[in-house]
Amino acid sequence: MRRFRRRRPAGVEQVPNEVLSPSLVVQSPGPIVLRLGPGSGLLDHPSGRECSSVANVWVGGGQLFEAMWPRDPAYGWFVAPVDLRLGHVLEFRQHADIVHGWVADVNPGRFVFVVTANSAQALDMAATAHERWSRSEIDWLR
Repeated sequence: MRRFRRRRPAGVEQVPNEVLSPSLVVQSPGPIVLRLGPGSGLLDHPSGRECSSVANVWVGGGQLFEAMWPRDPAYGWFVAPVDLRLGHVLEFRQHADIVHGWVADVNPGRFVFVVTANSAQALDMAATAHERWSRSEIDWLR
C-alpha cells in the first residue's frame, strides 16, 4: 500500500522560522505545528485524533479557568480565538485523554504548540516564554 504525504501549498513554510529556546522544551515531548484553515479553523490536533473539546486555560485568583473554543457549524472544526498569541495555554480533550501545552508562535495559517506533561508545566513554561519575549521586545525598543 502506498502512502501519500499531505502537501502544503507553494510558499507555505514547512518549519517555523522562530527557534524555541532549548531550556523551554527540555522536559516536554516537543513542539508541533498545527495548521489553521479558513476562518481560523483548527485543521490538526496534537494527538492526531479528533478532539471533543479545545480550550484556553489560565489561572486567576488561585483558580483555573477555561474558555472553550466554539465549533464552526458548517465544517465542525474548532475555531481558534482571534487573539491567539505566544504564551497561551491550551487543553485538547478527547473524552478522558487530555493534552496540555502552550503556544510558542502564531502565524495566520498555523501555530506552534509545545506539548507538556500537565497544565501546571504548561502554565509555567508559557509564563517563562512570555516573560523572555516581553523583555526582548523592551530591549529592542531601547
